[in-house]
Amino acid sequence: MSLFYKGIMVRLAFWAYLISGFLLFILFNYFLTSLPVVIYSPSAVSGVRFLTIPLEEVFSNFTMMSVYLAFYLWAKDNPGTRKNFRILSG
Repeated sequence: MSLFYKGIMVRLAFWAYLISGFLLFILFNYFLTSLPVVIYSPSAVSGVRFLTIPLEEVFSNFTMMSVYLAFYLWAKDNPGTRKNFRILSG
């Protein structure tokens, strides 16, 4: 079993997931950082920004989305694990 799925980067669903996730991320994060609802300490970020969003946030968003996708694909391919999550769903 592997967390890397062959051919995932050529699937339209993968790119639709990434693009829609990044569009929402940019929209909300731009709003939060341009109004100063969220203020980053200069010592905590590199100073490189995309619009008003620190570059570190862009990388962390990509990582978070990738982990969610990997977990979803793993759970989808291992249907026996679903019964273990019944406790979490109530």
